[in-house]
Amino acid sequence: MIAPILLFACAFLVRILFNVYVTGIDNAGLELFPDGKDYDALGWSLANGSGYELNQAPNTSRPPGYPLFLAAVYVLFGHSHAAVKILQSLIGALTCVIILMIGERLFSRRVGVIASVIAAVYPFLVVYAGFLLSESVFVFLSTVFLYALLRLREHSTWQWVALAGLVLGVMNLTRPVTLLLPGLLFVWLWIEMGKRRAAVLAGLLALWMMVPIVPWAVRNYIVAHSFILIDDHNWVTLYAANNSKILKDPEKIGGWAEPGYLEDYRSAYLTFIRRTVVQEPMEMVRLEFYKLVRFWSVVPTSSRTTARDAAGGRPVAADTEAVTPGRLTAATATTAASTPASSSIAPSSRAVRPRGARSFSTRGRFVSQAP
Repeated sequence: MIAPILLFACAFLVRILFNVYVTGIDNAGLELFPDGKDYDALGWSLANGSGYELNQAPNTSRPPGYPLFLAAVYVLFGHSHAAVKILQSLIGALTCVIILMIGERLFSRRVGVIASVIAAVYPFLVVYAGFLLSESVFVFLSTVFLYALLRLREHSTWQWVALAGLVLGVMNLTRPVTLLLPGLLFVWLWIEMGKRRAAVLAGLLALWMMVPIVPWAVRNYIVAHSFILIDDHNWVTLYAANNSKILKDPEKIGGWAEPGYLEDYRSAYLTFIRRTVVQEPMEMVRLEFYKLVRFWSVVPTSSRTTARDAAGGRPVAADTEAVTPGRLTAATATTAASTPASSSIAPSSRAVRPRGARSFSTRGRFVSQAP
């Protein structure tokens, strides 16, 4: 019992020290990570009773899980970024404890201790506790889900199936990247329990997963008048990480390059994939290699707009910039200074586009300009 308590205390202390002495306890990093601006605004909108809105318009571009977490914090403690960061530090410490429990069940106590100690000081997990980003909550939910799966393997009771499925649903409402996981789990369950039992459990997991998702899909249909399961900017994200521009930029390859306005991001993405795979397969291999390097980097890195970009005059929206924690670039000031006063940021929703305005999507939000 002493090990989990000591681990929790140490992991929490590491995150609090990072928040106090590196980022500043009240600094949410909204200028460094613009996603946090949307999360913060949506959370505060929910907390003050205005609904899930940005700029007084229903939003469908951001998944609701993390803004709901922020809303709960703001209702309890007011619009306090410090409270969010302290709670995220607690969540990060709890994540380490769950990793200890998973390691013990899968392997041995020694393995669990080693894995949890690494998690306690792992730079990415520490950094995410210091900013208004969904990763801390998502990683915590992921570890709870993995623990529930382990218990499900030991005891195939409906309680563990329901818990695992519900947590998986909330994970997707936080970051919709695991919607197809029940299908992959079917293979694992087949190996563990046999085909028939695996089919039943995987199906139940998928059904329970949809329980928290369906109400949100209904809400999206009401406000956007079209089917949007969770959010509607996935094709923008895919194309921004897979396009000709990013292949030519050694500083952004493997990360994000602002794609600019396109009528159809889905078609652009699929066209790029087909052309590159057929005509330049080694370029696709190179792109995926850089993604792997970035993914497995021990030190947090991210695609960012550089000072060279700004000096070269390439138009990049100020709110699309993502930089390494603790480092601001000249592009932020340069781009902000050159942004026309007539531009305004409005949330992504098919139902609320200003009449007579030209609108285009950038990272899932509409930039509207007066005609």
